[in-house]
Amino acid sequence: MRGLLPLKLVLRNLSKHVYVRIDDFERALGEKTGKELESDFALNALILVNTSWSDDPSCTIRCPHEIVPGPWAGDRFDVTSITELKSEGELWKDVTEEQVEKFAEIIEEDDGKSIVLRLIFDLPPSLA
Repeated sequence: MRGLLPLKLVLRNLSKHVYVRIDDFERALGEKTGKELESDFALNALILVNTSWSDDPSCTIRCPHEIVPGPWAGDRFDVTSITELKSEGELWKDVTEEQVEKFAEIIEEDDGKSIVLRLIFDLPPSLA
């Protein structure tokens, strides 16, 4: 029956030993911001926002969280199931709630002004 159960996926930062529960991130962020998010939003946004990099200080997006350079820039990632993650026996830190808070603040602070954030979050201007 295992093949019939929905697979709960996590994005793992292999360099920092942290992970984000993709479905839970998407659901909680949608509830917190009141925005309807695309189904593939979480994985794309988590990687883009956390790995953005530029030597040009004008690329920094002004918000409470440092986006450029992203805190995960240069790190290694994979996507696996929560079952696989737990079966490995390694210690991993769940940062789902931290990422939800970070993204909610980014969206709130931006208030639809930044085309960069609209592109990252794939939100039409009416939802941004």
